[in-house]
Amino acid sequence: MIRTDKHQRTSIRHLYAAGDIGNTPNQISVASGEAAIAATVIQRSLPHNAS
Repeated sequence: MIRTDKHQRTSIRHLYAAGDIGNTPNQISVASGEAAIAATVIQRSLPHNAS
């Protein structure tokens, strides 16, 4: 098990975890929600396009 914060971040910079590897119940719906949280946090951390 890998511990994550409420944004699915691990203690390793730029490494996120969700689903069976994370610290929540092994349920598909929970894993999907965790993945969505991680994706949102990752997207927000990317530099914005200057287009």
